[in-house]
Amino acid sequence: MESAAELLTRLQPVLKEIFAAYGVTEDQARRIVEESCAILISKRWDRQNPGRWLLRTVIERCRELALGTGDGWPGGGWPGVQ
Repeated sequence: MESAAELLTRLQPVLKEIFAAYGVTEDQARRIVEESCAILISKRWDRQNPGRWLLRTVIERCRELALGTGDGWPGGGWPGVQ
């Protein structure tokens, strides 16, 4: 089974392209990846294809930012940030 670090290394080129396409800042990108990975890891990789889940989640967050419907995370704020 692929580790989180291996998954991120493999997906890094694609993630960079996604963030560039949506005009996501480096700080926003970091937050999106960190929070998405935290959820994925907390679910103990309980996904058939964790890479696909991660990419889909990142794209959804980027769309929210681009459309101005959110700040990249459901509920209108970053978890743990006031």
